[in-house]
Amino acid sequence: MNNAFKNRPAGFYVGCVSGAVALVTAFYHLGYSNAVGDSYNIVPIILIIGAVISAAALLKDIHFLNIVPGVCYISAFALYLSSQMGNISAKLSANGVGATGTSLNNLIAILVLILVATVLAVATCFMKQKKA
Repeated sequence: MNNAFKNRPAGFYVGCVSGAVALVTAFYHLGYSNAVGDSYNIVPIILIIGAVISAAALLKDIHFLNIVPGVCYISAFALYLSSQMGNISAKLSANGVGATGTSLNNLIAILVLILVATVLAVATCFMKQKKA
């Protein structure tokens, strides 16, 4: 396993960071959604699947597979945004109360983290993952 991380170019580490950000976001989302009673568990599942595929693609040197985590992450972003539009619009309106007591700051944080993971996953597709 030590040999898998030796002498790797930046693209490998960018891919690792994208998977790590996705995992952190998935567990943050699970904890937050359970705390406010707004369980929408498909988003963390998609993020975890994307992170696992990212790790498999990087460790097995399957370069074409690196686009799949980006697709998973952007689909998780779209699903989460569409599921939370009622809460976001309620927070931005005059009453400021969402349907489940959610926090606009936490919603935005989750969306930003998913976008960061997506950008990093797409960027790793255009970078080298192993030295020639």
